[in-house]
Amino acid sequence: MARLLALAALLTTLAVPATAGASHRTDARAHWPKAGAEIHVDVSDCLSRSYWRTAVRGAMADWSRSSVVTFHLVGCDAPHREFQVRNQNHGRTGWVGFASSTWPSGHFDTMVVGFNDYYGSRRSASYRRAAACHELGHALGLDHRSTSSCLAGSVSGDRPDPDQHDYDQLRSIYRHQDRPGTPRRL
Repeated sequence: MARLLALAALLTTLAVPATAGASHRTDARAHWPKAGAEIHVDVSDCLSRSYWRTAVRGAMADWSRSSVVTFHLVGCDAPHREFQVRNQNHGRTGWVGFASSTWPSGHFDTMVVGFNDYYGSRRSASYRRAAACHELGHALGLDHRSTSSCLAGSVSGDRPDPDQHDYDQLRSIYRHQDRPGTPRRL
C-alpha cells in the first residue's frame, strides 16, 4: 500500500496538464533475471481497449527484434507471467503511461505497466505505439534518453520505436547470466 501511495504522490507531482508524459517507478540497475541466451517475458494482457492492445503488440514486436528479449502476450489470468499491462481512464493527469516495479535484489520481482485511456483515446495510433514502446523499455530496465528513440523523456508519436542504442543498452544490461533457476514467474 505504501508503494501505491508513493506512486500516486509521484504521479500527482509529475502531472502536467498541457502534455501527456510518463511516470515511472523503476531503477536503471534493476533488470529481469536471465539464465539463457535471451530473456522470454510473458506479459499478462489485462487491457480492455483494443487500441492499447494493438499498440502494446506492436511495441512488443519492436523490442523482440533485439537479440536479448522475446515478449509473449498471455491471458490476464495466466498463472505464469512476468508482468501485467492494463489500462484505465485516470483522467487529465498529465501522464499517458507508467511502469511500476519492485526489485528487492536487483532483479525485478513484480512489474505493472499501465496506460491512461484519457490520453489514449485522444491520441493517434503512432502516439499510443510510442507510449507502449516507452513503458515496455522501462519494464526491461532502460531509463529515459534525450534522443529520438521512444525512450526520450516525453512521449511523441514521431518516435514510436526503439533505436540501435536501446538494443545495445539491453545487451549491456543482460550480458550476464544468473544462476540456473533464478528466473521467477509471478
